[in-house]
Amino acid sequence: MGKKKMYKITAILEKEDDWFVSHCLELGIASQGKNKQEALENLREACELYIEHAEPEELAKIKINKKEPIVTTITI
Repeated sequence: MGKKKMYKITAILEKEDDWFVSHCLELGIASQGKNKQEALENLREACELYIEHAEPEELAKIKINKKEPIVTTITI
């Protein structure tokens, strides 16, 4: 069995009421959890399922992050 390709993707967390919502920027996938860890675990599972069932052409379009992204907020 071949070695599975690993992807380094970006996860963003936001607090919404009693939930933490997690987003994957590269795949356009979101999930949620009662705490940060659960939200990230659920996002990881959703992303793994997406990648497992995606067509090779879709996977080729994923931009792999070479560096850690800097995410911040601004007020406008």
